[in-house]
Amino acid sequence: MFLRKIVSTFVCLGLFGCFGCVSGMENVKTIAIKEGTFQCDQSIMSYKLEITPSSSRNKINVLCHIQDSSQDGSSSDESGSLSLDIKYKIKNALWVNDAECVDTFLEDVSSKIVSLKGNAPSCDIMNKISDNIFSMKSKIVNTVKQFRKIKDMKGIQNIVFEGLDLNGDFLYCFNRVIIDPLCTIKFTNCKLQGKVTFAEILDSCNVKNLSIINCGLTDDDLINVLRRVGNTDIDTIDVSDNLLTKDVIPELDKRINSRGMSINRGGINLRGNEGITNEDIIQYGMEDLCHV
Repeated sequence: MFLRKIVSTFVCLGLFGCFGCVSGMENVKTIAIKEGTFQCDQSIMSYKLEITPSSSRNKINVLCHIQDSSQDGSSSDESGSLSLDIKYKIKNALWVNDAECVDTFLEDVSSKIVSLKGNAPSCDIMNKISDNIFSMKSKIVNTVKQFRKIKDMKGIQNIVFEGLDLNGDFLYCFNRVIIDPLCTIKFTNCKLQGKVTFAEILDSCNVKNLSIINCGLTDDDLINVLRRVGNTDIDTIDVSDNLLTKDVIPELDKRINSRGMSINRGGINLRGNEGITNEDIIQYGMEDLCHV
């Protein structure tokens, strides 16, 4: 029937580190890497950009290494020599699940490094690059009136619904607009109205990354969503800060197995549901899939 994907805004939170190594750069799962070299005056500069997950929800780390390669192997103390590692933290970076967005982000950052003649981009520049990628393939919807004005999702891969009343009018707009598969669909601080359910909204949707955050989602709501969502190959499910209990954990296992579902990179985020602890997840043998 219809598919949707969720997207999140990404904001560069800060710039950490300076000259020397950034702690934690080793033994971290890498999402993407880009390396390159370029001429800067009389020097040959090299750079390496690495995107890794963050321990904080919906955030990523961007590790930037810049090296004056012409000084490799020398003991020169010239001020022109350069070797630095900088760690940027970017929040709500759901664009990282879209390979095209990741490639564009890395290309834009590397171009900026070249234009800055080997200097590291500022936090504001990284934030602007992220914002541009978000606006390129994503929409944020704050009112049903705003949603009505969207005629189609051409070129859009991610959509975020924030603080909406999910009523019959919303459902009509959703079914009219959300037709093709999406990378990300995200509901944040939304409220179901009348007889509308998330299972009804997401019926037959094809979405790789689904978030329903702080929306009063119950155990039955989540199981029904998994029963009716269109695709069985999903990267991430974020149902944090809802009303879920530990009883949903074995039901998740049954539903995923019965449909032959595959939950890939991000697993299922159950954080912020007071009825679920890490011990509950371990008890049901779901620690490889679920996390709090």
